[in-house]
Amino acid sequence: RYRITPLSNLSAGTTLSNTASIYFDDNDPVITNTYIHTLYDCTLLEPWTTGNPLICANDVAYMSAFDPMATAYAWYLNGALVSTDANYVFTSDVPGDYAIACERTTPFCSAVSETTLSNAALPGTALTMSAQGLQAPDGVQWMWYVNGVQVTDQTGQWFTYSASENAEIWVLTVSENGCIDRKSTRLNSSH
Repeated sequence: RYRITPLSNLSAGTTLSNTASIYFDDNDPVITNTYIHTLYDCTLLEPWTTGNPLICANDVAYMSAFDPMATAYAWYLNGALVSTDANYVFTSDVPGDYAIACERTTPFCSAVSETTLSNAALPGTALTMSAQGLQAPDGVQWMWYVNGVQVTDQTGQWFTYSASENAEIWVLTVSENGCIDRKSTRLNSSH
C-alpha cells in the first residue's frame, strides 16, 4: 500500500497526475493508467445567477447554475421542485414574491443558493373614456399614439382627441416599478 498527501498550499483547480510503475521480480514494469485529480474547494462553488431580481408579470427570468463539476441540479420554486436542469426559466402572470433556490451537487459536496424574485404587476386594466377624454391606467409615464404615430405633446395620464375620422389610439403606461403595458381603443367618427 502506498499513500501520498498533497502539499497544503495547493489552490483549488490544481491538477495532480498520478502514474505508477509496478515491478514484479526482474520483469519490465507494469505502467498504470494516469489518473488526474483536480483539487476542488466546495466553499468556492459560485452562487447561481439571474438577471434582474425584479421582473414584470408575463416577463421571463432566465437563471443559470451551471458548474463544470456539478453532477445534479435541483431548482425549487417556493419550496416545490420544478426542474433538474442546469438552467431554469421562470415566467408568471401572477404578481408577487417568489422564493427560488437551486441545489447543485458535485462529487464532493452540495450547495444551495437562493434568492427572492419579485414579479411586479403590469399597470392598470384598460383605457376609460369620459367627457374629458381617454384616461390611461395609473403609472408614472405615458406615451400616447394615434394610428401608430406618437403624439409628443400629450404625455399625461389623460388624452384629449378630437377628430372627425376613425382612429386607433393606444398608450404605453410605465408603472412605478418600471413595468410597461400597452392599452388601446378604437374611436369612430360618431364619438
